[in-house]
Amino acid sequence: MPPKRVVDTARTGAERGKGAAELAAERVALQEEKGEESSDDEFLMPGERRLKNRLKLEVPRQSWQMEVLEANRLGDVERLRVAFRRPGANVNLRTAEGAYGGFRYATWGTHSSYLGGNPSGESLLMLAARPDNAQYPNRREVLTMLIEEFDAERNYRNGNEKTARDLNPLLMDEVHPLKRWTVEDAHAWAESAGLKVKIEHTYDWLKIFDAYQLDGRGLVDIWTKQKFEDYVDERLADLTRVGVNTDAIEEETPRWIYCLEQLKLDAKNAQKTKRRREAAARAEAERRQAIRDEQRRAKLRGKLDKGAAHVLKHAKSLGAFGSMGSLAAAKREAAEKKRREEERAAALARISGLSEADVDAPAPAPAPASFLPPVKDALPAEATPPKPPLDAEAAAAAGE
Repeated sequence: MPPKRVVDTARTGAERGKGAAELAAERVALQEEKGEESSDDEFLMPGERRLKNRLKLEVPRQSWQMEVLEANRLGDVERLRVAFRRPGANVNLRTAEGAYGGFRYATWGTHSSYLGGNPSGESLLMLAARPDNAQYPNRREVLTMLIEEFDAERNYRNGNEKTARDLNPLLMDEVHPLKRWTVEDAHAWAESAGLKVKIEHTYDWLKIFDAYQLDGRGLVDIWTKQKFEDYVDERLADLTRVGVNTDAIEEETPRWIYCLEQLKLDAKNAQKTKRRREAAARAEAERRQAIRDEQRRAKLRGKLDKGAAHVLKHAKSLGAFGSMGSLAAAKREAAEKKRREEERAAALARISGLSEADVDAPAPAPAPASFLPPVKDALPAEATPPKPPLDAEAAAAAGE
C-alpha cells in the first residue's frame, strides 16, 4: 500500500513558497467572491448560516490541487471557482497512480483500496460525476460550473476507457443536454456506444459521422428507426468506400438504432429529472421565503407592541380585553355614523342650491298657535255660526 503524502506543517509559509501576506490576499479575494452580507443574513436557515460562516472563515490551502479536492468534497462552488483561478491551476488535470496532484480521496472509484483514485486518467469533472462520489453535495452545481465557466474537457477517457457521460449518463445529460453537444461530444458517445454493443466497424462509422459533422442536434434528427435508415441509404457509397460492406451495414444498422433509442430515452429521463428537481427547488425556496417573511413580521410586531405588551397582557388576564375591544368598536361605529350624516347633508345642500352655511344653520322654531296667519274663509273666534236655510213654507210665513 503506497504511503499517504505527508505535509510538513513545521515549515513556515515563506519556506513553503508562500508568505502570510499572500495567504491573506487570497483569503480577502475569496471573501470578495462570496460578496457582502445582505440584510437577509439574520433570517438564514441554521444550515445556511453554518455554511456561510464556514465559507467566510475558510483559509485557502497551500496547494491549489488540495484546495480543489477540499472544495469538491464540501460541494463549495465558489471556493472551487477561486481555486481554479489561482496561478498554475489546470481544470483538466487528471489522476495518476491513484492520486490527484499527489492527494487522494478515501472513496474514489469502485476498483480501489481505501486510498482510492483508481483507475487513473480521471479529471475533476469525472471525479465529480461518478456515482460513487454522489455523497458529496452540489454535484450538479459543480459540474455546471466546470463546463460552463472553465470549459472542462468532457470526453477524456480514464484507464477503463470510460468518459464522464459513461460513468453517469443521467447526471451528465441533465447538466450538458444533448442539443448542446458538439461534434466531439457526438463522436465520444458513438465510440462508447459502438464498443458497448460490439459493432465491429465502429471506427469506420465514426469517419462518416465526423465527415458529415454529426453533432447533438444531428443525433436528435436521426434517432428514430426510419430516419437512421434513410441516413444510411444516403451515405451508402461513403460507408462502402471506408470499408463497411453491405453485409456489415445490414448487421450493424439495427445495433446503431438500438443505441440511438437508448440515447433518446436517457435524454428524456434527464429532462424529467431536471424538471422535478427545479420544481422541488422552487417549492423549497418558497417555503424558506415564507419562513423569513414570518420572522420579519414577528420581529416588526415585537417592535410595535413592545410598549403596550404589558398593558395588553394584564388587561387580558383581568377579563377587560373584551370590554376594551367593544368600547373601541362602539366609538368607531359612532364616528362612522356621524361622518355619513355629514356627507348626506352636504349632498342635499348641493342638490337644493343652499350654501354650506345655510345647511349648518339651525332650522327656525315653529311660531306659537296665537300668531299663526289667518286661514282663508275662516270665521273669527267670537262670530256665531250661520243659521241653516229655511224651506219655502217657512220663508212665506216669515214674509207675512
